[in-house]
Amino acid sequence: MIDWFLRFRRRRSIGRRRVWQYVSGRRRRVGIFVFALMVFLIGGYWYLTNDARVKRRITHYIEDLTGADVKISQATFSLFGGIEVRNLRVRFREDDAVPIFEASRLYISHRPWTLILRGKLIPTKVVCVGGIVRPVLDYHSGRWLFPSKGKSYMPPQRVVMFPIYLRNAQLEIIELLDGQRLQRRPIRFSASLIPDEQRHIYNILLQDKEGAIQGKGTINVRT
Repeated sequence: MIDWFLRFRRRRSIGRRRVWQYVSGRRRRVGIFVFALMVFLIGGYWYLTNDARVKRRITHYIEDLTGADVKISQATFSLFGGIEVRNLRVRFREDDAVPIFEASRLYISHRPWTLILRGKLIPTKVVCVGGIVRPVLDYHSGRWLFPSKGKSYMPPQRVVMFPIYLRNAQLEIIELLDGQRLQRRPIRFSASLIPDEQRHIYNILLQDKEGAIQGKGTINVRT
């Protein structure tokens, strides 16, 4: 009985014996190279598209475009979904009580490979959700007061124009009266800014909650 058990174990151990296959040095080197290349590509993609780096790129782009102080809480990159920006704040002066523009979310469609390979952001479309615009109006003259660009900003000939859509936005007009800032009642609106690159202008369509056009206008990016 004992001899039969020993023979059975010996037969099982022989059946489980691992068969080693010879691998040539060339195949081993190719495998190591492919593995190192995959690690390099994955690490490079992560470095070029991590949230902190994308956040810096978005901040610098808007600052160069407007000359304003820009704050962003988070920016997330997706190869096929664009860039999502959260809690954008734009101030032309750091001591401003409230930002001239803010948005809870900003979706930026762009050329991803240009950002990855060249580190350059080229937007193709921007959708702003829940934005708040606070322009300043002189009470006596009725003129809009646009702050001068304190920082260096992108020259108009270098500006890449792209469609901009404001959804569920809010207009909070601030009237300047004898040095005091008076805020009007907020107005809800949506808007589409369609670029005309030949004339260097944006055609503006103001819409109400139902999508009906309430007004039209233009913005000249050269001035």
